[in-house]
Parts: sequence; structure tokens; C-alpha cells
Amino acid sequence: MSRAWLGLAVTVLLGAGCTRQWPQEVAVGTPAGADAAAEDAAQQTQADLRGIAADEQLQRFRREWDTRNDVDAEIALLHSEDALERARAAARLYDLTHDKPDEVQRVIPDLIALLGDETELKFCCVHPMRASWMHSNTPGREAALTLRWIARGRVPAPVAPALIEALDTATSGHEFSNIVWALGATGSDRAAPLIIPLLDSEDPTCRAAAIAALGELKDERAIEPLLTLLARADDPQVQVVRALGKYAA
Repeated sequence: MSRAWLGLAVTVLLGAGCTRQWPQEVAVGTPAGADAAAEDAAQQTQADLRGIAADEQLQRFRREWDTRNDVDAEIALLHSEDALERARAAARLYDLTHDKPDEVQRVIPDLIALLGDETELKFCCVHPMRASWMHSNTPGREAALTLRWIARGRVPAPVAPALIEALDTATSGHEFSNIVWALGATGSDRAAPLIIPLLDSEDPTCRAAAIAALGELKDERAIEPLLTLLARADDPQVQVVRALGKYAA
């Protein structure tokens, strides 16, 4: 970041701090102070109860997760009417197949078919070992994550050809971005020429996925297009810099 940008950021932050209306202190010994203290205690109690309930729910989820050992059943759940079940099935399939080449090959087509699913999941725990309830997620994003893990697994599966084929039939920015994000993990030398044109996509999510994927692929053919993109002020320049930085690593 240049000195000018850094100075502007500091100025904005300081300005925000100076204009903030800070709450006035209330003496605890006054009636108003007693009411405030009681309200704080009640809020803390509610927070504690929510934390206990969330922990119990997570423990129950973990026990249920360990019983989901049927690959065919999880494949069927990829087509469930329940979006959370679709996402969880995508996550569980990696656990069940990552060290079984034949099983991995069997689940790839169904995972790719899920990549366009952009049903939003908020504050949902998709996998018991990940705090994914803390942010927004989609079944398509979860499928892309599983495909990335498969591509990088101990028994790597040839995911790239199927993903490249899926690029020809993708119909939404969400699907494009998930395919491209998964392709970045494959290391395929066929991927970069197909991803580079997406740097000019009108969809910012798709452009961001293309930038990240090209950074992972470290294909020299992407350097010039990334530098061209860097010169455009309306694009996420920090991501471009990070992507270029990976070529030097």
C-alpha cells in the first residue's frame, strides 16, 4: 500500500473515532446504574445459555456425523430439498472417499452438478470440525471446497478435466466462481488459458475467483494479464498483488 493510501486510511479511521458518540458513564450506586448492571447481567446470562446450547448442539452434531458412513446415502443427499443437508453431504463425502480412488471418481460428477447451487446458508454448521456457522455459505461453495481437497488429497483424483468441461455449461457467476476456485487447486496446465479471459468478467465474484486461481496455478501465461488488471483502478488490486506475489515465491 502506498503512503498516500495509508495516510487516507488512517485519516478515515481517526475521523470515525472522533465522531463516534461514546456512552456516558453511569455510577453503579444510582438507580440508573443498578438497572444497567441488572441488564448487563441478564444479557450475560442469556449469552452463557446460548453458548451452552450451541455447544450441546455441536456435540450432538458430531455424534450424528460419525454415523454417516454410507457413500450412496450422501450422494442421494446432494439432491435433497434441504440446502443444509446438500452442503453437509458435500462435506461428508470428502471424509468418506478421500483415500479411496474408486469412490472419489464416483462422487465427482454429483459434486460438480452442485457447484451452481447458491442457496444461502447463514450461521449454519456444515462440518463439525469447522466453524462455518460464523459466515455465509452455500451448497455450491461447499462442493467446490470438497473438490479442492480431492484435487490436493493423499490420493489425488483427476478433477481438472471434469471441471474444465463444466466451464462450458456454467450459467451463473456463482457457478463460474466455484468452478474456477476448484480449478485453482488442481495445478492443471490446461486451466490458466481458460481462466484468464474471466479476468474481464463483469461479475466481481467471478473476477476475484479467477485472480485467486491464477495465483495458485502460478502459470507464467497469467502474469501479463494480471499486470494489466492491476493498472485498472476499479478492480481489487490487493488480490492481484497477492496473486503475483505467489509467482515469486
